[in-house]
Amino acid sequence: MIGTILWNIIAGLSGAALIFLLSFSGNPLSTAGFRAMYSFFILFAVTFAVRWLLYLAANGERKASGSEAQASAGERHEDTAAGGTIDLSTPDDDLQASFSALDPPKLASVNKLDPEHLAKAVRHMSEK
Repeated sequence: MIGTILWNIIAGLSGAALIFLLSFSGNPLSTAGFRAMYSFFILFAVTFAVRWLLYLAANGERKASGSEAQASAGERHEDTAAGGTIDLSTPDDDLQASFSALDPPKLASVNKLDPEHLAKAVRHMSEK
């Protein structure tokens, strides 16, 4: 984790104090207290999640830079976990030269229909 649990407590207490001050004027003391308590727990958990995600992002960058250094040194590193690394290299230009856009067929439209045929179709559909 990045930092200590003190960050979680500070974020929770500051949010709880703010919520208590904002809800105290229009609500009873018990309602304001409960809302402040709920906001403390929610902000404590959100701060914990953010610290954990920052920790994962920082460790991911360290692992990636470490594996790049090993690969550039000529050492072969096999990852046993699937999806452990991401290949961020761009494809060669010769692969892009073979690209061709889709050419879908045009939709056929019927401009001239026999009115008697249309009336017969409408009668048939109205019977069902």
